[in-house]
Amino acid sequence: MKIGNRSLSEKTNKLQESSPALQQALQRRLHAMGVLEQVILKLQSKMTDEDEVLQTIVDAVVEDLGYKGAMVATLEHGNALPVRAFSLNGASNVLSMLEDKAGITLIGPKSAVYLDDDHYKDNLSVRAVKGGKNGRPQKYVTSNSLYDLFRPIAGRALSETAQRLFNIKQVIAVPFYLEDEVVGNLFVASSNKSFSEWEVSLLTTFGQQAAAGIRNARLYLEAKRQQEIAKMFGRLAVSATASVHALGNHMSAAYTFVQMLTVVTNFPQEQKDEVLANSPAILERLNQANKLLENLHEPWQQISDNPVNVNESLNSGLLEVFPEILHKDKKEGILTGGGIQIHRDFQPDLNMVSTAPDMLTEAFRVIIRNAAEAIRAKGQDRHIWLTSKNIDSDLIQIEIRDSGVGIQPDDLRHIFEMGWSTKGKNGMGFGLFWAQFYIQGLNGRIHVSSTPDQGTTFTIQLPVAKEENNEL
Repeated sequence: MKIGNRSLSEKTNKLQESSPALQQALQRRLHAMGVLEQVILKLQSKMTDEDEVLQTIVDAVVEDLGYKGAMVATLEHGNALPVRAFSLNGASNVLSMLEDKAGITLIGPKSAVYLDDDHYKDNLSVRAVKGGKNGRPQKYVTSNSLYDLFRPIAGRALSETAQRLFNIKQVIAVPFYLEDEVVGNLFVASSNKSFSEWEVSLLTTFGQQAAAGIRNARLYLEAKRQQEIAKMFGRLAVSATASVHALGNHMSAAYTFVQMLTVVTNFPQEQKDEVLANSPAILERLNQANKLLENLHEPWQQISDNPVNVNESLNSGLLEVFPEILHKDKKEGILTGGGIQIHRDFQPDLNMVSTAPDMLTEAFRVIIRNAAEAIRAKGQDRHIWLTSKNIDSDLIQIEIRDSGVGIQPDDLRHIFEMGWSTKGKNGMGFGLFWAQFYIQGLNGRIHVSSTPDQGTTFTIQLPVAKEENNEL
C-alpha cells in the first residue's frame, strides 16, 4: 500500500513539476483553436473571392500562429501548381531582393511547378501530391531544406541564403482535398527543427479550410455565371417577344391602311386627304417592321445597354397595350384607350436609366396590360395613372396605378412567382415574374400594393445611368 501511495505521490509530483510546460502547451493549443475559429468566421465574409480566402489562410498561419512563412499553391489546368498566396514574418525587402536575384516573383507563371513534368519531380509540392503509394498524395511531406520547396525554379545557393536569412529550420507541404481530389498544397516554414503531430493536424485543418473556401468561391462564381446566362436568355426572349408585339402592331396598322385604300374613293375629300396624309407614317411602320424581321433572323445578337428615356418607354409600353392611341397627341395629360382613361404625369427632365429600351418597354407593357385586364374585369371606374419623377440624383421612381378589381391579400404575395397567375389556366405566370427579375437585374426595386375592389399600384425605382468619364 505504501509502495502504491509512494508511486502515486511520485506521479503527482512529476505532474506538478511538468504542469507549467503542460499549461503552456494547452495555452498554445487553445490559442491555435481560437485562431482557427477566427479564420473560419473571416472566410464567411470572403467566400466569394478565392484569392482573398487563400490570403486569409496564410496570413493567419504566419501572423497569428507565429510561423516564419506560409504559401498556398492550387492545382490548375495542365496539372500546374502555381503559388496563389503567401505571407512572411517581416523582411519583405529581403524577399524582393531574393526575387530580383532569382529573376522570378513568388506569385507568377515562372514560379509554377507541373505534376507531369519530370523536371519538377523532386519539388516538395509535387512529391506531396503524387509521391505516395501508386502516385497518390501523401498526408504531408517535410524537409529540412528550403531548396526542396523551390527546386528547380530557384538555385540551391539562393535557397540556402533565404533559409538562413529567415531562420527556417524545416518546411512542410500539406495537401488539401475536395471529395478525395487534391485541390492544392499548404506550405509552412518553421524555426523549429520539426513539426509535432499536433501541428500537422492543425495545419491539415487549415488546409481543409482553404479547400472549403475555394469550393464556396467557385460555387458562387458558377451560380453567378448561371444567373448571367439566365439573364441573357431572358433578355433574348423578351427582346423577341417585344419585337413580335411591335411587328404585329405595325402590320395591323398597315393592313388597316390598305383596307381603307380599297374604299377611299367613296370617302369625302377631307377624309381622303386625311387617309393619304398617313402614307409616310405607314411607310415608316413598314420600314420598322422590316428591321424587326431582320432582328428576329439573328436572335443571338448582342443586346446593348444605353441611356434610355423612361418616359418614352412608358409611352411605348402604353402604345403596345392600347395601339388605338397611336394617332392621338400623346403629349396630352389624359388619353382614352379601350374605354379606359389614361392619366399621365411625367417629369419632363426625368433622369435616364441604362438598359435596352425594348426590354424596359416590355416590363412596362406587362404591368400596364395587367392593369387594363383588371379594369375590364371590374367594368366601371376605368382609370390608369402613370407617373414618373426623380427621387434624387441617383434614383427615379415610376408608378403605375389602376382602379381595377385589385388583388386579394392571399394572392398578393404570389404574383411575382413564376408559373402563378390569377387567370388560372388562361395565364402563364411569366410576365410579372420576368418584370421583377429584369428590374432587380438593373439594381432596381419593384413593389406592389393593392386593395380589393379599389385597385393596384406598382411602384418601381431604378438607378440613374452613370455618366461615363472620358478624361484620361
